[in-house]
Amino acid sequence: ELAKIYKTADLFVLPSINNNEAFGVVLLEAMASGVPVIASNLAGVRTVFEDQKQGLLVRPKDVEDLKEKMQTILNNEKLRQEMSVAARKLAQEKYCEKIIAKKLLSILE
Repeated sequence: ELAKIYKTADLFVLPSINNNEAFGVVLLEAMASGVPVIASNLAGVRTVFEDQKQGLLVRPKDVEDLKEKMQTILNNEKLRQEMSVAARKLAQEKYCEKIIAKKLLSILE
C-alpha cells in the first residue's frame, strides 16, 4: 500500500530539524518508488542521495529555502522526471536487498 501511495506523489519532503535524524529510510522508500526528494542538509540524511541529482538538500529550519526548492522541482517537469529516474536508479543500485545483504555479510565476516 505504501509503495502505491509514494508512486502518486510528485515529490517527497523530509524537512528534519533534529541533528539526530540518522538516515531517513523514508527517503529510500520514496526514491525506490521513483519520487524525487527534498531533505534537510543534516549529517545522516545527506548521505542517502546526491544533492541536485535525485533531489535537493535544504538548510534546516529555513522555510524560504524549502519553499524555493519545492517550487524548483514542482514547476519543472523535465527536472522532476530526471530526478525521478535518478532516484529510482540509485535506490536499486545502492540500496537493494541483495547489495545491503552483501555489505552486512562482509562486515560480519
